[in-house]
Amino acid sequence: MKKLINYFIIGLFPISFLFSNPILLPQAFISELKFDENNKWILEINFWYDDPYLQQKYDSICIGTLNGFSRIKLDNIKDSTSLFVITSDSLITPLAINKDGDNIKLYSYLSTPYFTEPIIDSLVFGNNPGSNIDYLQTDYSIARLYYSDIFAKDKSPTIGFENDTVGTCGTLSGFIYDKNNNLVTNGNFILDNPIYIDNNGIFTTSVYSRKVLFTGLSNNHKPGQYQWVRIDSIKLNVNPDSLYENDIHLLTDLIVGIEEKQSENIDVISISNYPNPFNSTTNFVVKVPTELQSAAKEINIYNITGEKVYTINFKNNNQVSWDGDDREGNPVSTGIYYYQLVIGNKEYKNGKIILLK
Repeated sequence: MKKLINYFIIGLFPISFLFSNPILLPQAFISELKFDENNKWILEINFWYDDPYLQQKYDSICIGTLNGFSRIKLDNIKDSTSLFVITSDSLITPLAINKDGDNIKLYSYLSTPYFTEPIIDSLVFGNNPGSNIDYLQTDYSIARLYYSDIFAKDKSPTIGFENDTVGTCGTLSGFIYDKNNNLVTNGNFILDNPIYIDNNGIFTTSVYSRKVLFTGLSNNHKPGQYQWVRIDSIKLNVNPDSLYENDIHLLTDLIVGIEEKQSENIDVISISNYPNPFNSTTNFVVKVPTELQSAAKEINIYNITGEKVYTINFKNNNQVSWDGDDREGNPVSTGIYYYQLVIGNKEYKNGKIILLK
């Protein structure tokens, strides 16, 4: 059942509802986009106040598209408002969003020493670089999924309400084979969502509606312990309520995943990073026992799909930094990343970072 939320249709009229379960990011961010029967855009925006650290004052919130840039009127937004809905009438200067495709950016200007530059959230769709939504059907929306940076097509829009996953998924089905091409008949695997395997060895799983390239899946092989398992790439363009048949072939590469791995010397080895969240550079501080000081050390950084995006190699110094670039020197996108400390080819500690731009 959908939960009602506080929101304002700025320039139209205020309505009050209930709200819960936010994503804790110190910024305004895009929650959902829809076009009405006259092809006029309606944009749902969320920003959070539950954690005192995140109760930042917004100097302004601006929106940019391929057609221009404008500031949002914030006169009617109260400190208790977690979600509001805007139209072109909500802007200081009216601005168009192209229904066939656009690059929407939301700029949060905060009165805080922690973020001297605007924090930018974005939604790209249509035939534009970086898009994973090819087009938007009539009466559909593009909705952000909770606790992620994933956008999906939604055939059951919830503008003005808490987003859910109803109408956002297709189904993937087939067989799973191990590295020796043997049929896998059980296991706690997760792709976008948990994978279910029936008595005949056929798996089914829900996949969020967007263009996606899967290169790995998660295996919850022990309580609280996850492994990222490499697979033969699966490329899909998923639409809601559609069925896709594709076998999954597991490969030999394994990546220890998002939970902290217990190991020898775990009590005397530590890694932390600051600031977190960060928007330009984050610093890692590593503490290791004397006997491991001279060993080769590296910090591997992965995105939420388990793909390694960067490796920091170091030996004697115990403080290193990452500027948010990938291995090719290209800036990575806003989102959640995981890091793993490796000393002498042995995996020790893991953690999570949030990159905001």
